Amino acid sequence: MEIQVFVSCPSDVNKEKLKVKTICDRVNSNLLQIGCDVYLIYRDFKEIIGEIGKRPQQIINERINGYDIYLGILFMRFGTPTGAFNNFQEPFQAGTEEEYEIACEK
Repeated sequence: MEIQVFVSCPSDVNKEKLKVKTICDRVNSNLLQIGCDVYLIYRDFKEIIGEIGKRPQQIINERINGYDIYLGILFMRFGTPTGAFNNFQEPFQAGTEEEYEIACEK
């Protein structure tokens, strides 16, 4: 069984994001050693290759949408406005905010 872990964050927490990837790799190694049929798949928006014609955040939302665990990490930055609007017709202030709202809806 695969469990997808989506890490949602601005760029000032790259060190922490890499720690999450390391933890997922360690858990996978430990589960494999005991013969457990569970595998964590680390998902990161940086794995996305852009397309022409769509908002960058829309591409991320479409490509990383089947995750099981949402992990949001924040520190000093919030991110960059995405050009989309929330349910109250207010603009999202950052991709992290838009990703969080989508995760809450799921």
